[in-house]
Amino acid sequence: MVILHPSQQTQDESGALWVKRRRVIAAALFAGALPLLWFDWKQGWSSFIPTFFAINLILAGLRFVYWDFGLRHREQERAQRLEAHRRRTLG
Repeated sequence: MVILHPSQQTQDESGALWVKRRRVIAAALFAGALPLLWFDWKQGWSSFIPTFFAINLILAGLRFVYWDFGLRHREQERAQRLEAHRRRTLG
């Protein structure tokens, strides 16, 4: 169990504020990749640079999504362990 002082709760990476930030950052990275891909497509895929940056933006966005998924999974496991402990101690 993790106990935080209310003033420190906003700094916790699994807090609601950080969940929202990670989702917004991931969406912005995905959205940033679209104009680069569109630009390169309009140029007939003649330049590798915009596609390279677009792929890197997509991968960075996926990292944020994976980070969020991992934290949610960890929180679910923590809640399950806490519930199992409560069942054992209460009978």
